[in-house]
Amino acid sequence: MEKIGEKQINVLMVGDSLSKQGGIVTLEKHMLKHAPTNVQIHHIGTAVDGLAMQKAFGFAIALVRVLLVLLTKKVDIVHAHVAERGSAYRKSIVTLIAKFLFRKPVILHSNSPEFHEFIRGYL
Repeated sequence: MEKIGEKQINVLMVGDSLSKQGGIVTLEKHMLKHAPTNVQIHHIGTAVDGLAMQKAFGFAIALVRVLLVLLTKKVDIVHAHVAERGSAYRKSIVTLIAKFLFRKPVILHSNSPEFHEFIRGYL
């Protein structure tokens, strides 16, 4: 139930698959479990374990899911958990879609202590 003055916020969160292990997944699960009642989070995992072809297919499925959510649900903001290498490339694609095709604000949440070194190579 929404309190007076509390606006419902709908978040599309993208990050690792919740079936994986690690710090990002732990953080994602914590955020999903402890979100305030006026914050609804729809989570989509963009990274799966496996061979390169399995990872690419998993990401393609995630992109379709992202598009479907952005087309069919009310999304106020996109929250992307990003690290270096593949994660940065995947979240770049999601960010471009959300920001420029759907005009949604995007929060890039770096979960990597080495991200600044990775991104420095592109600046």
